[in-house]
Amino acid sequence: MKVSLTLFRDYYTLRPVNVKLEESLRKSKMPYSPIQYMSMVTFFSLIAAFVGMIVLGAAYYFIGTLALFGVPIVVIAAIMIYSLGTALPSSAISKRRKNIDTRLPMALAYIATMASADVPIENIMYELGKSPQYGEISKEARTISASSRLFGNDIVTALREESKYSPS
Repeated sequence: MKVSLTLFRDYYTLRPVNVKLEESLRKSKMPYSPIQYMSMVTFFSLIAAFVGMIVLGAAYYFIGTLALFGVPIVVIAAIMIYSLGTALPSSAISKRRKNIDTRLPMALAYIATMASADVPIENIMYELGKSPQYGEISKEARTISASSRLFGNDIVTALREESKYSPS
């Protein structure tokens, strides 16, 4: 990642930050800034093009002019890698949304049971965050718990902030 950031940081710093990409990265819980992420996607696309050109050069050496028909394929492959890279956060969001929606009834039953025993919501979020069987809901609960316990936010603010970036 350091190489890609070194090569493309200036390019993506000069361009306006895509707000939708930033939101998608946060919702997908990808630990990258938009500049880091786009630098990596661009870098991997160029690496794919470079490797493809080396393979084509070797093919040209052994096969001849027929290998030149592979140039458009290499270019299209690099463009596809770039396109798939930019679509990956949206795909991760869909996967997280499905995981949350599937496990939500069980998590709500757990929360209701704990709340009926007069357990404070901060403790419920903490315990829910430690329970891996709730999947992505556990990650959301860990974030809420950390916001409340570590950063001193009240539980309502922590819930409100996390709900902005929850895909479900």
